[in-house]
Amino acid sequence: MSTAREKLAAREAALMALVGAVRSVYVEFDRLADMKRDLRDLMDRDHGASEAACHLLAGPSGSGKTKFILDFMADFPRLPHALVNKLGEKADHAPIICTKVPRTGTRTLAEQVYEAFALRTAPRNRREQDLIKDIQGFAREMRTQLVILEEAHQPFKKKGDYAAREVAGFCKDILNEATFAMLIVGTEEALRLKGLDEEFDRRCIHTHRLASLRWDVPDECEDFLDVLRACDAHLAEAVGVLSRLDEPEVAIRLHVASRGLLGYLAVLLEKAGMIAVRDIVHGPRGAPSRSRNPASHCLGSRAPMSRSRPTRGSPTPSRCRTPWTS
Repeated sequence: MSTAREKLAAREAALMALVGAVRSVYVEFDRLADMKRDLRDLMDRDHGASEAACHLLAGPSGSGKTKFILDFMADFPRLPHALVNKLGEKADHAPIICTKVPRTGTRTLAEQVYEAFALRTAPRNRREQDLIKDIQGFAREMRTQLVILEEAHQPFKKKGDYAAREVAGFCKDILNEATFAMLIVGTEEALRLKGLDEEFDRRCIHTHRLASLRWDVPDECEDFLDVLRACDAHLAEAVGVLSRLDEPEVAIRLHVASRGLLGYLAVLLEKAGMIAVRDIVHGPRGAPSRSRNPASHCLGSRAPMSRSRPTRGSPTPSRCRTPWTS
């Protein structure tokens, strides 16, 4: 009996892991491909010839910033001990370094960037400016081309311009003699970094925006449907059936529930997939089996599913116009 339960538990755990991976499904739209191209151009820029430059990426929570960054970084993995200097000393080759900005001040931020490079605790007795010089030295040794600062809005969230000016000044200082570029990522509040420090503004040469996908914009609607199709194909590996998430009646309601934000959509589909897996593994005894279709769980009931599909450029049904897409 215990063996049967263990097998059942193992099967459930494997299916749950597969369902959970739906949050990592990535679909590259044209605008994401353009952002990648701009970042590659930034990495290839000769920063030694003048001041190093940075880009700003802003978007609401759930807009897909982190997923975009992870996919971009996958093309530039960190290679341990891949570089050897003239003295025979080895160093990692790290084209991209990424870390999250802490809620506290710039001293803690300097320590965090140091630790992302060195993979060890930063010395507590070093001044902020000394840590910045250490970071610049690490970058030269490790041939780093890009440093990504996520959650850049955290230190000055709901605070005055002084806190934002401190972060802008830190980024300006670290770029002064840097041989690498920087990507600063945050919510819309991160846009406050611009306009507070003239030198930082000069170094910040481009601003990218990620927003929710609008249903009433044909290209964005098609992008949303492409994501649904990719997620549907992924979930089908766990539940054994396509849920037809891109059918109009289902897609519209998923768009409303997620507000067009792909991060929220992924969480919604993950929860629905988990319920479907439990139904598959622990179907009620002596009762009709419940649906294994994730769409029926994330929408609350078996929604009617039309077989027609909207195509790029097709008119938007009036019932889809929600307050956040109008």
